[in-house]
Parts: sequence; structure tokens; C-alpha cells
Amino acid sequence: MSRSRVQQWCTWFGEGRTSLDDEPKSGRPKTSTNEENTTLVGELIKCDKRMKIREIALKLEIPMRIRPSEIYRKIAETYSEGAMSRSRVQQWCTWFGEGRTSLDDEPKSGRPKTSTNEESTTLVDELIKCDKRMKIREIALKLEIPMSMVHEIVHDTLG
Repeated sequence: MSRSRVQQWCTWFGEGRTSLDDEPKSGRPKTSTNEENTTLVGELIKCDKRMKIREIALKLEIPMRIRPSEIYRKIAETYSEGAMSRSRVQQWCTWFGEGRTSLDDEPKSGRPKTSTNEESTTLVDELIKCDKRMKIREIALKLEIPMSMVHEIVHDTLG
């Protein structure tokens, strides 16, 4: 028993308390993780790898009080260390806390990433066949696609 604990008890008795038990604290309870919950989470993940965190919580009928580190530990234990990164599990837990129910990335706003596609390749090829002296910049402006994409099509795809 520590000296500070005995001093704390003496202070409590001086204040009129008759019990040595800690009084319940207000606010959110500490996170509790028990082996039963982590085992159940592991079993659910084994059954359906695409199961969402909220679905797991609803199936287990427990409030989500499992720490991200515990979830990661269970996933690593079940699927091996390299199965998923710790930061990804943390991100999922954050999303769940924000009320999201899907673990899929949401569509990003702004200009979409471009990629070389068959349609663009065909259009670039036709323009070059019409005017072999046409510059990459002119093709990009005419087709309204990035110069880097035109460059990739001309040099890598069409050769």
C-alpha cells in the first residue's frame, strides 16, 4: 500500500467520509475492453471482412468502447501484422465517432484525377494524324486535357 493512498484515506475521513472506496466519477466512463468483446469482434471479422464497425457494434449490442489499439491488435492477431495499418484502424474509429457508417472512402471534391484512357488516346492519335506538327500544348488545349496526359499518350502509349 502506498503512502499517498493512506494520506488520501486520512483526508477522506477528515472530510467525514466513512468508506474507503473511490466515489463514482462524473462524465464518460473509462474505456473498458474485455477479452470476450475482442474475441467476438475477431470472429465477426473472420466471417465478413467487409463488415462495418457500426454493424459489429450493433451485432454485439455493446457500446463502442473498444480502443483503436485493441481493434488493431485483434485484426493483426487474426490476419497477421501486415493485414492493415494502425493508422487506417484509427481513421476508421474516427469516422465511426463522426457518425459515418461506411468504411469506404467518400468521393473527393474538386477536379478528378486524370488517367490515360482509350478515348483520349484515340483522339490524340487522330489529331496527330491530321497534323503531325501539332504541339503537345495545342493538343491539350484542343481536347481540354492536361499536357502531362497528352505527353504520356504521345510518348508512352503511341510511341
